[in-house]
Amino acid sequence: RQASEERVAEEEDPILGSSVGIRWSPAAETLLVEADLEASSGTWNIRREARDPSKSQLGVELERLAVVTRRRRKSGQDLEEHEAPVVAALKATPQADEIAVRATALDFPQVAGQSLVTLVADLPAGAPALRPDVADPGTYTQDFTVLALVRDVTGHVVHKSSRHYVLSWSEENLDDVKVGRVLFTREALLGPGRYTVEIAARDAEDGKMGVERFTLDLPMPDDALLRLSSLVVVGHAEPNPGGEASPLQYEDVRLYPNLGDPVLQDAGLPLTFVFTLRPGARPLASATVELLREGTSVLQSPVALPSPDESGEMRVVSGLEIDKLEPGDYVLRLSVN
Repeated sequence: RQASEERVAEEEDPILGSSVGIRWSPAAETLLVEADLEASSGTWNIRREARDPSKSQLGVELERLAVVTRRRRKSGQDLEEHEAPVVAALKATPQADEIAVRATALDFPQVAGQSLVTLVADLPAGAPALRPDVADPGTYTQDFTVLALVRDVTGHVVHKSSRHYVLSWSEENLDDVKVGRVLFTREALLGPGRYTVEIAARDAEDGKMGVERFTLDLPMPDDALLRLSSLVVVGHAEPNPGGEASPLQYEDVRLYPNLGDPVLQDAGLPLTFVFTLRPGARPLASATVELLREGTSVLQSPVALPSPDESGEMRVVSGLEIDKLEPGDYVLRLSVN
C-alpha cells in the first residue's frame, strides 16, 4: 500500500487451493484481488476492489471465502447434477407443498458425545408425474429427486444426501403405484447442537415439489448418565441380507419406521418397536414399555435388556401385543431405570 509504483503479486494460497493475484494501483489508489476457485460445480471467479484496504471488508470477504471453500472440500457438499435444481427450487419456494412429504429424524446416541441421526421421509409413489415412454409403448416413467439438508445454527450445511429416482412401470402396475409410497432413508453423524432439517422431493419434469422442515435438538451428553435413543414404532420390514450396520438393520432385515399411518390389529402380530441405549455409570435396574390412552396406562410389559456390544450400545427390537385393545389413539412410552 505504501508503494509508489504499481505492484503485482501472485502466489498459491494453501487454503483456497488456487492462485490469488493482488494488484496495487497507486494512481487510482485501489487494491484489486482476483482468484479462481476450481470446484466440481464449476469455476468461481472472485474479484474484489477496495479504495482503502485498511477500512474495507476485503480481508473479511476473502477470509470468509476461504472458510466456505475449506468447509465445502472437507464435507463434500458440492452438488450433484440432480441436486442443483432442488437446491435452487428450495431457495425460490421454501414452503412448497405440491408433493406431500412426511419426514422425521431419529436420534441414536454414539460414542464421544455424537449422535447417528437417521433421516426418514416418504411420499405418495404416484405424486411424481407418470409419463408415457415414447420409446416403449405401454410403459410409464418417473424422474424425481429426494434431497436432505441439515444446517447448523449459522445456516451452514453440515450434511447433504439425496437419491435420484428414475423409475419405469408397466401399464398394468399403475394402480399399485398410485397407492404405494416411496421411502427415503439416510444417516448423518452429528454432534450436540440445534439443527434445521430440510427434506425436499422434486419432480424433474414439471418442477412440482414438496418440503418438510423441522428443528432437531441434540443435547450435550454426559457420559456418566444413561443415553436413550428415539423410540421407533416399526411400520414394516423388508429383507436386506448383508445390509450395512445400522440401528434399523436387524439381522438380515431392514426396519422402516411408521410415519403416522394407523396401526392395524392384525391377528397375532405385535406392535414392533426398536430403541438403543448407552448405560451410564450406574447399573440398569429395569425397562418397561406401556401404552397410555388419555394419560392412563392400559397396557404394560417389561423389556429385557441385552448385554452391551463392544461399543457399549444396547439395542432392543421387541413387540407389544395389541390385538385386544379398543380402537383409538394411544401413546407408547418407554421407561428405563
